[in-house]
Amino acid sequence: MKALPGDESLSQGFWFEDHQIQIAAPATEIWPWLVQMGNGRAGWYSYDWLDNLGRQSSRKILSEHQNITKGESFGLYSVDDYKEPEFLTFKFSKESNMTWLLDEKSPQLTMLLTRVRVGRFPKWLLKATLGPGHLIMQRKQFLEIKKRVENKA
Repeated sequence: MKALPGDESLSQGFWFEDHQIQIAAPATEIWPWLVQMGNGRAGWYSYDWLDNLGRQSSRKILSEHQNITKGESFGLYSVDDYKEPEFLTFKFSKESNMTWLLDEKSPQLTMLLTRVRVGRFPKWLLKATLGPGHLIMQRKQFLEIKKRVENKA
């Protein structure tokens, strides 16, 4: 497994899940959608009734949510680390975080990759519950970000 930003902040023995999607745009056009994510911000671009308390995720770039700082807290998560426009890592607990990585393949093609890391739970339970649930939510988030970035919202 390729090392990603955020891996070093958690100890070994954690559950990792990676997902990726290609987006026909440079990383600089995807970054604004990532940096504004979250509850009380632009939403998560997934199933809003579940992960955004019924509020519709934004379909536009919100200037008021384009600046973040390391350690800044947004409810249930905080900004663990970031490098614009390369990666963003949110920490959800001492033992869990998630990184969004923008890997620009060409000026008009970027791979968006996420890695979620969860610890202190039995692996069988995570694979049976969080794994399938995260896959469904992550796929929806990726498709919605792709639509927004590629102006198909």
